[in-house]
Amino acid sequence: MANIKFNANDQIQVLSAKLANAEVENSRLSAIFKAANDRIDELEAENKKLKDQQAKNVKADKKVEPSTQK
Repeated sequence: MANIKFNANDQIQVLSAKLANAEVENSRLSAIFKAANDRIDELEAENKKLKDQQAKNVKADKKVEPSTQK
């Protein structure tokens, strides 16, 4: 009976260590995921600025008289 209890305690320690490692890995992956999402947000904001500027340029090009265009 003592042997079974000892093995159970060993298993609990092993599983506790595995859980701790999984929590560390989860934190690491969460940080990577957050950084990736932050970068996506930055790129989307930059893309919006470029689209807005392109729309302004198209609008400005339409205002230029045809005789001044090459």
